[in-house]
Amino acid sequence: MRDRSGQRAQARSAQALAPVITDNESYRTSGMFDNDYHIRGGGFTQGRKPWILALLGLITAVALALGAFGAVKLVGYLVSVRVDNSIITITDDQAHSALAASMPQLLDYLGNDADAAFSSLSDAGLRVYLNDRETSDNPDATATGKEIVFLPSAATDDMLQTYNGSEFNDFDFDQLQNQMLGAWMLDISKGDKGTYIQYKYVNLAAASLSDEMQWLLTQQGLSGDNNHVLDQGTDEFGNSYIVGYLTQGTKVYYWRVISCSFGDYYQGADTRKLPSSAAYVKLRVADWDFVDTGSLQTSSTTSTSDTSTSTSSTDQAASDTSDAADTTDAAD
Repeated sequence: MRDRSGQRAQARSAQALAPVITDNESYRTSGMFDNDYHIRGGGFTQGRKPWILALLGLITAVALALGAFGAVKLVGYLVSVRVDNSIITITDDQAHSALAASMPQLLDYLGNDADAAFSSLSDAGLRVYLNDRETSDNPDATATGKEIVFLPSAATDDMLQTYNGSEFNDFDFDQLQNQMLGAWMLDISKGDKGTYIQYKYVNLAAASLSDEMQWLLTQQGLSGDNNHVLDQGTDEFGNSYIVGYLTQGTKVYYWRVISCSFGDYYQGADTRKLPSSAAYVKLRVADWDFVDTGSLQTSSTTSTSDTSTSTSSTDQAASDTSDAADTTDAAD
């Protein structure tokens, strides 16, 4: 892993540097179980730059001279072309390289609490901070947990305070691609049902939401013959998701990865328009069945049964048509 040199002492003192957030309830998000939620944030309306507004005003002023038809077409063009691809100053490979250099293997921490995980990551030389606030969306009401934040070497300690204020929303896009490149957040909570972990990060240079989720699953070993995908698609809020489970001997691990366009998530001051592929990603894993595999398997079986019934009905209709044609031929 990178950035370990000279950071072990810093990591040891990280717990003291990380502030304690006592108002947990105002931070906690309700109704974020399964795939029926929009990942924290959304509803952000992009602003117009002043020069665009001035130009639109000028076009309106000369509309009578140029003709309404031409002016309307030009206004429509300027409004629609708002994605600024020049915002992205890194590549997808650079983002993945930075993330992979420090990414924890989540399955290794199932069964541990946040304090034990923090100690392990700190001993590995990572620049991690431990927050005592509860950020988990664990559906187990008995669970309690903490958040571990990893900051890359380019990030300042002040950026931890910024993150604590509103996650990624108080950073501009340049900070996210430079000082915060490779940063990630890890929520670990334990309850009567078992351990539940959430891992989240941003990749503004992602090729697509689907590709980003697949890359993360591969990095976490959630692939191959022992991995079983139960469901995938897009929920009613526009989030892309994949859900499944992994078997290792007698153990079963359950997971769900979900992603949304970071431009939809972001509610900060940077009004530039990101490509829709810029991704905010969250992966959840647990050693207990939080995804409700029985319900998903039943739904899959029902869907297959419905398709089979529909096919049988189509075949029967085709047979009836053929019989009718044979009867007509015989009459002729």
